[in-house]
Parts: sequence; C-alpha cells; structure tokens
Amino acid sequence: MTDKALSDKVVPRILVVDDDAILLELLTETVTEAGDYVVLQASNGREAQEILQREPVDVAITDLQMPELDGMQLMNWAQERRLATLWIILSGQGSFEDAVRAIRLGAFDFLIKPLPTLESLVFSVRNAIRQKELERESRQLHQDIEERNQQLSMQVGQLQEACTLLVEQAAQIDEDIRRAELIQRALLPQMPPAVPGVTLDTIYRPCRYVGGDLYDMIGIDDRYLLAYVADAAGHGVSAAMLAVLFKHRLYMTEDSTRQPSHPDEVLRRVNQSLVRECKVPGLFVTAAYCVLDTQTGRLSVASAGHPPLLLQRADGSLEKVCHTGPGLGVDEEAQFGRHDLNFNSGDRLLLYTDGLFGGAGGVALTAGDVMAHIRSSDTGGEELLQQLYNQAFQHQNGEQEDDITMVLITCDSHHPSVDNGRPAEAMTTPQFELPAKAVVLVGEDGGAGVVFSIRGRATWTQSLGFHDQCLEELRQSRSVRLDLSQCQYLDSTFLGTIQELVDVADRQRVAFAIEGACEEVQALFEELGMHRVMRCYREAGEPLPDCLHPLCCQVGQKSMNGLRMLRAHEALASLSEANRAEFAVLLEQLRLELG
Repeated sequence: MTDKALSDKVVPRILVVDDDAILLELLTETVTEAGDYVVLQASNGREAQEILQREPVDVAITDLQMPELDGMQLMNWAQERRLATLWIILSGQGSFEDAVRAIRLGAFDFLIKPLPTLESLVFSVRNAIRQKELERESRQLHQDIEERNQQLSMQVGQLQEACTLLVEQAAQIDEDIRRAELIQRALLPQMPPAVPGVTLDTIYRPCRYVGGDLYDMIGIDDRYLLAYVADAAGHGVSAAMLAVLFKHRLYMTEDSTRQPSHPDEVLRRVNQSLVRECKVPGLFVTAAYCVLDTQTGRLSVASAGHPPLLLQRADGSLEKVCHTGPGLGVDEEAQFGRHDLNFNSGDRLLLYTDGLFGGAGGVALTAGDVMAHIRSSDTGGEELLQQLYNQAFQHQNGEQEDDITMVLITCDSHHPSVDNGRPAEAMTTPQFELPAKAVVLVGEDGGAGVVFSIRGRATWTQSLGFHDQCLEELRQSRSVRLDLSQCQYLDSTFLGTIQELVDVADRQRVAFAIEGACEEVQALFEELGMHRVMRCYREAGEPLPDCLHPLCCQVGQKSMNGLRMLRAHEALASLSEANRAEFAVLLEQLRLELG
C-alpha cells in the first residue's frame, strides 16, 4: 500500500453499548480483535448519547433491553439527529416483531442473545464496516462526478465563447475579403479603350470573392491595343495578391519612346521581377500578352505557360496560338518567344484562363468543345462569351471551381462590352451550430403574473434559481406561464422541479400554464407520468413580453444543490412505481450525502 493510501485510510470507529459489564467487556474484546478498529464503550443509553454527540461513530452495537433508554430509543434518537451510524441490535428476549421493527427503523442487523458464536457478531460488524466504506466511496464518487460536471460546464462555456469568437473573427475576415474584392475589381477595366477598327468584349467571374485572374486592355495613340489575361496559381487572397503584384511589375511601354514593348520582352522583365521578389514554391503566374498594330494589322503574341489562345479567321477557320515560354516566377533565366500574326478584318482572338475548362478538378468543357462552339457560332462577341461561360458553369454542376476570364478581340467595329460581374451583395459568414447554452429568462406577464422562458439544454445547474423565484411568485398568488418553445432538453432534476411547482400551484389554486414544448420534452412528461404537468400544457399562448431578462441561476452551495436534486427526484418518484424503482439508488445516495 502506498504512503498516500495509508494516509487516506479511515480507521472505523465502533461503539459497544450494554448494561451488562461482563458482556460489555466480552463484546469489546471480540470487536477489538476482529480488525483495525477504534472501539468505544458505553454502559447505558445515556453514556452512548454523550459519545455520539461528541464524536462520529461508524457502527453502534447496542443491547435492546436497557434501563432508562433502550436500544431502539437510542437508535431513533440518533436517526432524528441524522447521525451517519449503522446499528446492530442485540436482544436476549428478541421476537420476530422486534426484529422487523428494528429493521424498519433502519437497523443494519438484528442478533439474538446469547450469540451461538462470537463469529456471527464479527461477521455482522465486518459487513457493516464494508457498507460504510461503500457509502463513503459512493459519496466520494458522486462528489468527483459533481466536480467534473462543474468543470465540464465551465469548459462548455469556454468553448461556446471560443466558438462565438471564431464566428466573429470569420465575419471580420469575410468582410475584409469582400472589401478586397471591391478593390480588385477596381483594378479591372471599367470601359474598353477606344481603338479604331477593333471591338473588345470581356467577361470576368471569380469563383470566390477575390481570385487569381486578372486582365487589362490599353489603347495607345489610337493605333495600338495592348491586352493580356493572367492567372495566378491557387485561389483566394494569396492568388489575388500575386495577380496584383504581376500587374504592378508589368512594364508595357518603353520609357524613352512611350511605344509598346515587344510582348516577349514584357514577359521576360516581369518574370525576373517576380522571381526576385516573390520566389515561393507553388506560386507562379501564367499569362498571355498581345500587341495589335491596327494600322498594319500585325498581331504580336507571347504566352507564359498559358493555355493556347484561339484565333478564328474571317473564313471560319480556327488556329491555336500556343505558349512561347514557361510560367512566370519560377526561373529567372527563362526565355520567351513570340508569335507575329496578321490580324485582318473579321478575325477574332479569344484570350481566356483555364477556369473555362473547370480548373484542376473539373470535368467541364474541353478545348475541342470551345473551338467547336466558336467555329459554329455566328453571334456577336458579348453573346458568344456568355454562351461559353454558361456552358462551362453547367458542366461544373452549377459550382464554379476556378476563376473564369475571357477577352475577345474582334477586327471590326461593333458595340463593345465589359462584364466584370457584380460584387456579392452580402457577406456569406460561415455559420457554426453553437451548443445551446441554457438560460432562464423571467419577466412580467400582464402585471398579474410572471412568465419564465427556458432556453437551450436546461439541467440541475439552473433549477435552484428557477425553483426559488417561481415558488416566491406562487406564494404571492401570481399566475405563472412557463415557455418551453426554445428548450431542447430538461434533465430529471429540472423535470422534478417543474412537477413540484405545479403541485404547489394546484394546492394554492394559482394558475400555472406550460406551453410550446418540443416533442422530446413532451415525451419525457409522458414517460415519467407527469399527468398534472401535462394538464397544464398548451401548444401556444400569447407572444412573450419584450422585457424578459436573465434569471440568476448560478450553482449554489453543495448542500443546497443536493437538497434540490433530492426534492426534485422525490417528486418524480412519487408519481409511479416505475419512477420509484428507477430513482431508488439515486435517492439513497442523495440522502446519504445530506446525512
């Protein structure tokens, strides 16, 4: 046995009471030799009273017949004072009626003198001591459970606060991202540049608030059109910031002449900037960049790891314009080439991002599908882009997996269109289902009565304050309305408390109404046979007043909590034999704890 176990060990205290001095010594010696006990003596009932008042005793062995105060009277006296003592009654003239009476009054055992053997007394004492040890262990276990329940209640409260904080933080992050979306959309062209002989149509749809797609169109000297689409790896904030960095490192004209730079040189310079400033594994940008000279019809295109551009000729034939170098931001020494093409009247060039095909996880359109649709379409640019977007969205089962951007350059003069979509009208704050925190609200109900509203999962921790406040209202003959419309659960202590209060209302002829209980709570009323409570029930009542305020339902002292639990379960046990059997063990433990 460990030192701690030895220090925690409780030495049983046994009191022997007999007016026969010889028998008193014999019994004392027998019990002393039977185990590690502290044995006390009393030669009559009065001496025993003095000892019991002075110090705790686990087991008392007393003669039944004694002058002045006999064994039965002594036991009754001790039980009236709630002394936690087990009694073994000895009788030289014992009858069956005496034994039954002693057991009914709470005696642990009844032995007839003369004892056939002293072993029978030793056996009874050991059983009584074991019973006391079990009671002590039960009380300790119940106390440990109560402490752990209180700790769990505190932890649940802390988790609720943490969840609330997370929701608030998520809402703030969501709002920040929405504002970032507005800023990012402001970087997009709002109107197409006025370039003679060229029609520009665009469509931009990020899959979230902010995205990694970016495009721009710039006119220079009514002669040149500079246009690009870019797609930063990933989604969300990091991709959006990388796309913005790409835009700010994109030098599209020569400083000395202010004339357009060659597309391959533009991509080479931006690639070097990205590698030097933001070389992080997995971060890169694909882009397609083109310069159109409207006077000569020369179209120069450079592409960095981007999907092939699609060039439809006026005669309906379709060509792919493939990439001329790797993605940007990976290799500082990367080289980029360019395609020089003729762009004549009726020709049109489609620049797009790979979101059109459904992204990495999509099963959407293929390049062949897009090419076939463009080849067979005779619609204008705005309608063509909308059709392509609708097809892509439908192939993705209505859930866009990647940002989609398309820019259509047509060599003709028609009405242009810029469609950047619309920002989200409201935040889509992540919703968390928080644990229902129990609360009891109280308020005036028309002046002559009071209304209580129980919300969440109500347990014994709220029952004490609710009982005291409701009982006070009933004593003042004020009607009570109990709203359960937002209550998900009532534990047995709270159910028993409601039963008690309904009984008080019945006795005092005060109105008590219960309304709005969910099916689970109504089933508990039915299961426990709470018929008087069910007679008070109604489906719906008047709207609740606006002036409800939280009722103070803090956990009280341990003795008060234990007494409330005892009274509530006694009320339930009185309703039926099934309830009495179900709560018998719990009631016994509660009574032992209260002493």
